[in-house]
Amino acid sequence: MTDTNELTVRLRAEADLPRCVEALAGVQDADRYPVDRPADPAGWLTPHGMTDAWVVVAGADVVGHMALTPPGPALATTAGLPERSLLAVARLFVSPRARRRGVAALLLDRAIGPAQRAGRDRSWRSRRPRVPPSGCTSARAGATSAPPPPTGRPPTAGSPACGCTSPLRLP
Repeated sequence: MTDTNELTVRLRAEADLPRCVEALAGVQDADRYPVDRPADPAGWLTPHGMTDAWVVVAGADVVGHMALTPPGPALATTAGLPERSLLAVARLFVSPRARRRGVAALLLDRAIGPAQRAGRDRSWRSRRPRVPPSGCTSARAGATSAPPPPTGRPPTAGSPACGCTSPLRLP
């Protein structure tokens, strides 16, 4: 297994997308994240409105990915903050072979600077609200949970790899 010292975090380049798609396939096979395999994985990794995306690489392999996107009105309402003051974490995943190495924490740490420079609050959203936040990467990185929005719908089943509720506020 790759040592944390051998990991490199950098902005995602277009040339990284094929390796990101490979890593995503491994995550989907292991965790069912995303629950449904996207027909266009490269497009899925580039959500509408994406402001930035990062990868963690170990050698030539992409072992982690994260994007920042606009939060949308539901997250802003839940956070009690205007949309313009938030960015949302999207498409965050870590390859199964690189887990427990701090990859997600490296990605989350990398997102804080651009969010602050853009004048944004540091609030993040997880798509897997059914697992308590105590063991997830975001909680280990210092995030705390806020109550989910009152949608009247039960939470969607998701991967056990992470389990923070939405939204998260980093210290």
